Amino acid sequence: MHCHAPHMIDTGTRSRARMPFTSAMTSEARAELDDRLRTIAGWLAVLVPVGLVAGRVGTELALIPLCFVFVAHILVAGDFRWLWMRWVQFILALWFYMLLRTAMSDATLFNLGEAAATVRYGIFAVALATWILPDPLWQRRVAISAALSAGFLAADAILQFARGTDLFGRPMIGDRLTATYSFPRVGIMLAWLAPLGSLGLYDRGWHKTALGIYVLALSAIVLSGERAAFLTITLFTVAIGVILLKSRKTLLATAIGLVVLVATLLTAFPYVFDRQIKSTADGIVNLDRTHYGIIWERAITMAAASPLTGYGYNAYAAACTDAEFGPQKMTSRRLMSCANHPHNVYLEFLVGLGLLGLGLFAAFVVAAGRQIWQARHLFGVVPVFTGLVILLAIRLFPLNTSTEFFRAWSAVPFWLHVGWILALASAPALSRADKSNT
Repeated sequence: MHCHAPHMIDTGTRSRARMPFTSAMTSEARAELDDRLRTIAGWLAVLVPVGLVAGRVGTELALIPLCFVFVAHILVAGDFRWLWMRWVQFILALWFYMLLRTAMSDATLFNLGEAAATVRYGIFAVALATWILPDPLWQRRVAISAALSAGFLAADAILQFARGTDLFGRPMIGDRLTATYSFPRVGIMLAWLAPLGSLGLYDRGWHKTALGIYVLALSAIVLSGERAAFLTITLFTVAIGVILLKSRKTLLATAIGLVVLVATLLTAFPYVFDRQIKSTADGIVNLDRTHYGIIWERAITMAAASPLTGYGYNAYAAACTDAEFGPQKMTSRRLMSCANHPHNVYLEFLVGLGLLGLGLFAAFVVAAGRQIWQARHLFGVVPVFTGLVILLAIRLFPLNTSTEFFRAWSAVPFWLHVGWILALASAPALSRADKSNT
């Protein structure tokens, strides 16, 4: 059965150019071909959460083909309306500037190729926002995929906590859980996937299943030893609880149950309490003396030396050790001043691409935020929309200790969230873009 986009998204064909190689096809044949392409892209989108659990290769095996299918859709349908959307224009401008700045730096050809390949994230978001996820059928299927993927990942992490190795024999790293990954990131991945999947199931009336998966994921995050993940899921749970409790009084017992669950786990395992509560609190109070605070301080010093244009894509790690930025702070265990990235999304843009790159990213955030604001009537009413607003607000909070922005395992969940929330608010924007192109 072919899946058609909702009628409200189809704003006409006035902005659709007929491509040369499809000019001989009838409109019915092009529509049928495009419908098949949408179905393929939809199933690839469903596989993205599964790929995120499997690792980088699994993620790319779903992401890259999806991008090519979307390009094929553009060629078949001649649909360029998305180019008139302001947030898309800022993404493209940011990508072009990144290529230019990296080409002008001392970057290797490999780094330049990596910078060029980041365009796949923008294509992914545009495909989700304008072509795939405006259809409620694909929203439901991707939500189910995210929920099941999060459920499996959480169960694997808890199994690893219980016996020391996960389902595939992968051991813990010290007292940190890894589940299917080679280093500790299971907690933050669950914090990104589980709320989205659980709210998607809840929105469809599958309340018990949604709660079960969320409880499993919350337990795994608490036990994972990842402080950023614990803080993310705590802030999300409190925010979504306060917002949705206003209209869903029956959730009160659930909220109390989640608090009891977290308290029980923290009490039962004192070292988890020390890591998640004491260490987190100490890090917030004494930020300037933590690893993150020292990294941020050096990143600001680096940015001040090249404020306008930065150092180029992925140049932070190589430039950080330069003596011109002062002596490095060290402990007996590790280098404190530098890391693979600055652990803050805004500093990552500032150091890598300067104020110009940071300004373009900020312009994208504002443009996307304006479109989301136009759909504010959905906030507190549509659980998935509400949850996505909260997740993105947490991730884009200026003092958040973030993961490396351009790595697939970290970037894809972000752009999945962006594409999904903009899909929920896309119909008015698509209509305006269509009119402006006539």
